Amino acid sequence: MARDRSDLKVTASDALEFEPVEHVAPRPNRRGLKVALGAVVLVAAGGAAWVVYGDKLMGMLGHGEGEAPLIRAETSPIKVRPENPGGLQ
Repeated sequence: MARDRSDLKVTASDALEFEPVEHVAPRPNRRGLKVALGAVVLVAAGGAAWVVYGDKLMGMLGHGEGEAPLIRAETSPIKVRPENPGGLQ
């Protein structure tokens, strides 16, 4: 049942007409920029939360109680001459 294509007639009105299409450049992929911006926002939010609630968090962990210890130096001299200096005879 093969059809003979010689009996097909194509006229000029049957031909497809194309209009020129204006070339539009594709938008650049900004996924990396979005990820970087999201990371900056998360770090900034974490820093702000630490500034506001950091003392409370350290207090809950037990590190924020009391003041820092004060270490003082000895007031006596470091080296003292012995009362009975000995030595080799």
